[in-house]
Amino acid sequence: MRQVFGLAPPPPLFITEHRAHTCLCRACGTLVRADFPETVKAPAQYSDEIAALAACLQTQHCIPEDRLARIFSDLYKIRIAPATLASLIAKKADSLRIFADRVRELLSGVAVKHLDETGFRIAGKTRWLHMLCSTSLSHLRLGTGRGDIPSGLAGTIIHDCWPPYLALEAVEHGLCNAHLLRELQAIIDHDKEPWAADMKDLLSDALTLTQIAHDQGKPAVSPEQAHQIHQIHQRFDACCDQAIKFHEGLPPLARPTKTGKRGRPKRRTGHNLARRMQTHKAAILLFFDDLNVPFTNNEAERDLRIVAP
Repeated sequence: MRQVFGLAPPPPLFITEHRAHTCLCRACGTLVRADFPETVKAPAQYSDEIAALAACLQTQHCIPEDRLARIFSDLYKIRIAPATLASLIAKKADSLRIFADRVRELLSGVAVKHLDETGFRIAGKTRWLHMLCSTSLSHLRLGTGRGDIPSGLAGTIIHDCWPPYLALEAVEHGLCNAHLLRELQAIIDHDKEPWAADMKDLLSDALTLTQIAHDQGKPAVSPEQAHQIHQIHQRFDACCDQAIKFHEGLPPLARPTKTGKRGRPKRRTGHNLARRMQTHKAAILLFFDDLNVPFTNNEAERDLRIVAP
């Protein structure tokens, strides 16, 4: 037996006609006319299904309005002007504001949340889209700038160590270790600093211990592994100390003579990374100390890929 799967032709356009009957009351002579459905507001209009399909194709699949008009013409034999499609999509967006506000409200009660942002172009200008999400909810918000991040957050937030996120108060911070692993790998590849390889192995070992606990359905790394838990924290401190002592023993970087700038000497990349990891140790290892916290911020990054440049 052999099977060939195919597609049915696109459904043809159909028209639903609404007629409002008018009657004359014989008793009082009043002319009475029935009401049209609340959603039918013009003599001729496009259905909500067409508006929903247009919004999906443009926002989810990034199809420009002029090409969107050609799709409707080629597949459905409907001639819709790009400006009309833009209006339909805008009205659909307005109708979803209550839903978006409800998602944001639900996210406020989620214990662990992810934050991220990305820039993109609208009408030739750079705008910033801010993501607030959990494993089951995602809220996108167009901000006035990159620093226009959500306020009034509580619980635990996972992010990539961007300073404005770190400035948020009344929250517990968890850092994305995928970012740190990439930075450590760059130090290993380009600067050949041994501490970076040790730190990378340490994070991998800590992740393995948490995965074992997850697989066993445990809420935390087993108390029987207390020695390994203590060892992870000791190794972390030792790696940071090793890196900082190594860089402090190097000659300072030469400062360009033409700039005339004063202040703190410039540090090397590995030095800055080690100091940052030392400062934010609790946030980096939060996934290890609390199994409800993920190892990375991939949840937010995946949700933003649809608009990533």
